[in-house]
Amino acid sequence: MCAWKGTRPLAVTSRDEAVLRYLKEHGPSSRNSISDSLGLSRSLTYLSLDRLRRGVPDGKPRAKRCVSADSNELLWTAAVEEACP
Repeated sequence: MCAWKGTRPLAVTSRDEAVLRYLKEHGPSSRNSISDSLGLSRSLTYLSLDRLRRGVPDGKPRAKRCVSADSNELLWTAAVEEACP
């Protein structure tokens, strides 16, 4: 697997920022709800969430996956320092 070298296209960074902004404004959310709300495909939404989770490009994670204790639903959150909801 090759590490990313250089800058990402503006469309990619804008999409990642929109997904992160959504998580900060709406709290823990499923990939599907993020996708539907932002009008993105499920796969593009997941790619953005994965980059945010891995901390691309600077190594600082901005999102994490959690399993909801109430419904066992997989949720994403921007509260990476906090316990999962």
